[in-house]
Amino acid sequence: MIAVEICQEMKKSIELRKLRKGSIHSIFHHGLNVITPLQEVITLLSHTQGMTPLALKIKGNRPFTSIGFKRGMAVDFDNEKLVFYDLQLTILIKGVAEWNPAPCFTNEGDSLANVMEKQRWIKSYIDGRENEEGMRGIILEMRRYIAGEKLNPQLNDSQEFIFKRLMPFLEAVQERKITELSRCTKKIVGFGPGLTPAVDDFISGIMLTLIYLHHYLNKDLQEAYQINAEVIKGVLGRTTVVSEKMLKLSAKGQTSESVRQLMVAYLSKDEHEMFHHCIEEVMSLGSTSGTDFLCGIEIASQMMLMTKGGEEESWN
Repeated sequence: MIAVEICQEMKKSIELRKLRKGSIHSIFHHGLNVITPLQEVITLLSHTQGMTPLALKIKGNRPFTSIGFKRGMAVDFDNEKLVFYDLQLTILIKGVAEWNPAPCFTNEGDSLANVMEKQRWIKSYIDGRENEEGMRGIILEMRRYIAGEKLNPQLNDSQEFIFKRLMPFLEAVQERKITELSRCTKKIVGFGPGLTPAVDDFISGIMLTLIYLHHYLNKDLQEAYQINAEVIKGVLGRTTVVSEKMLKLSAKGQTSESVRQLMVAYLSKDEHEMFHHCIEEVMSLGSTSGTDFLCGIEIASQMMLMTKGGEEESWN
């Protein structure tokens, strides 16, 4: 097997000898996750998949589930290759193209009116999804809560359970109650099934959007990073290792290529066609993961771009 692209941070970890051994954590049709002794998660992807942080993209179309990979199988890393000795399988990485996972900020931001229109499109896409599992089922109440409107909950027991715990978190983010963020996060993180639970995808969408909108609005980026750092304090050890990785990366503004392209199109001029394509691509991620992430983008945008009275206004 031959690698075709490697995340710069993964390459750096290998070169600094921080990444030397691991074992397979989970296997999918188009990829697998490797966990290291330090609980770091590395992802191997089929070349048909969009790039993600701490990932290695592999040439070929063969399903990962048909190669013989098994959970717990060991893998060794060095500067030239990955080796799965149980399969006598080597993946060459020397000289592979590098992918930078850093946030991609646009120098030509769209007008606030156009960004608000795009936010309404995000809302429309979310509302058009019939499946009300995940955050889709409580998005109406979250919108009302952020806008300071009267709540009219028609939620099932599970939705009511998480919404009551989400309200203090949403308030802490919106009002920038830094000292309360960690405590509020602890009460909601990890809620939902799967390797990346619904609430975690939602929180990731919020953190990523805070970073991008702080840059777009010429706000102090350190404020966004400070908020996110406090959120992460409430995450550690309270969700799956795969989801914890995602949340830590989102707190730094790092995400998958498909989501990054969406954020760029969301805030850039002359990217309206790409914007709609990116929304559809993100919504296709997982069962509800993409929609949960979009809910986070929408809610964070509402927090930063609108007052409680509903008027357009940047975060003050």
